[in-house]
Amino acid sequence: MRTYELVVILQPNLEEEALDAAVGAFRQVVVDNGGEIVRIESMGRRRLAFPIRKYTEGHYVLMYLNLERATIQELERRLKLSDDAIRYLLVRLDEEMTPEPEPEPPAEAAVAEDEVAAEPEAEDEAATEEETL
Repeated sequence: MRTYELVVILQPNLEEEALDAAVGAFRQVVVDNGGEIVRIESMGRRRLAFPIRKYTEGHYVLMYLNLERATIQELERRLKLSDDAIRYLLVRLDEEMTPEPEPEPPAEAAVAEDEVAAEPEAEDEAATEEETL
């Protein structure tokens, strides 16, 4: 199975219950066809860049899914038939696209940075003492 990212824009006039039902229907299609749901994130109601089917706003839903080819075909078929979904985009995520955790700086570099930061303070103290004399 490969990991995919699915963004669905749902109609803005949907109530909370209808919105949950639409997302639940897409979730059920994935599970029934052997796919796995990694994460579902509701991004809320947002303004569209351009009108789609005379809508200027829409509810955005972001899903990360592990899918096989047959599951993708069924999911796309259901998305096309859905009256609630006004636009969707399904993209495969490659290993290169996943962000890697930032490496921590070595302990020696952290000690050297502390020493460099401490030196200007010592110079400032010496200058202050000379000004008071």
